[in-house]
Amino acid sequence: MAWTADDLVAAVRVRAQMPDAAGDGAITDADILTLANEEISLRLVPLVRRSRGDYFVSTHDVAIVNGTGAYRVPERAQTSGLRELTLIDSSGREWPVPQMHLEDAGPAQIYGGGWDAVRFYMRGPDVVLVPTPTYDDCTLRMYYHRSHSALVPNADTGSVQWNGGGDNDCTLYTFPAAWDALPSGFIADIYYQLPPFGIQAMGAVVSDVTGDVATIDDVATLGLVAGSVYGIAYASETSVVDLPRECWPLLVSAVTARVCEVIGDRDAAAMAFGLYDREQANIMTLLTPRVEGNKQVLVDRFSTLRSGRGGMRGGWR
Repeated sequence: MAWTADDLVAAVRVRAQMPDAAGDGAITDADILTLANEEISLRLVPLVRRSRGDYFVSTHDVAIVNGTGAYRVPERAQTSGLRELTLIDSSGREWPVPQMHLEDAGPAQIYGGGWDAVRFYMRGPDVVLVPTPTYDDCTLRMYYHRSHSALVPNADTGSVQWNGGGDNDCTLYTFPAAWDALPSGFIADIYYQLPPFGIQAMGAVVSDVTGDVATIDDVATLGLVAGSVYGIAYASETSVVDLPRECWPLLVSAVTARVCEVIGDRDAAAMAFGLYDREQANIMTLLTPRVEGNKQVLVDRFSTLRSGRGGMRGGWR
């Protein structure tokens, strides 16, 4: 089942023994969601990263431009960093691009070479390829840890269904009335509403909303399954708690503790944090990958004992 922002707010109010928003002058639902987004970023995302390292990994493809060496990391990447960088050649094969030290960039630029000799280093939020590309028939693929989308009330999001074919028109369900009044559309995220969650399309262009019909540019290229219903919201927002379901009680405890701190109930906050610590120990047992069969073998992809580019035999992926 889905677990939404409204469900989280209701659970926190029950746990903290607070009345609903209409009868509570101490803290609003919007305040609770603000605290929830902070707790997700500061506690839950690092916890999931430690136990399920690639849970938030997404990809971003950039066409390489002849004579251009610097390419911007996706704006949704955590800490503006990358998980991995690869290059897709003209035949569709994917190759790893090794990272180099900044001080080695000068000599590597001098010696030059084609795409099969490319390396990279980080310069702020940019990936810099060395030597500078002299080709334009390859694609740069960035693997990165996606930042968690901000939780917003269910009323600020909707549901969308693509009916297939070449038509860009999609059916909207229970969506904000304000969307119908936007003169130039908006940028949206389209996401799964059921476990294991995840975003299907980031930065989709909704060019028009008329009645319950949304025109989504190039919708057939977004990977949507015709007839399936997805969540839709402004880019970087969601109404679904995009975490493993085992983390939901942990999030409630963390937010409850913060709410009790805000309203000045230190004893209740201490109890909630204590519960959080006990739950975290148990949940880590569930989140930590345990493979009953053969364990993964670590292989040095750049070993000189292996043939092919960068020590690879016949390509990488």
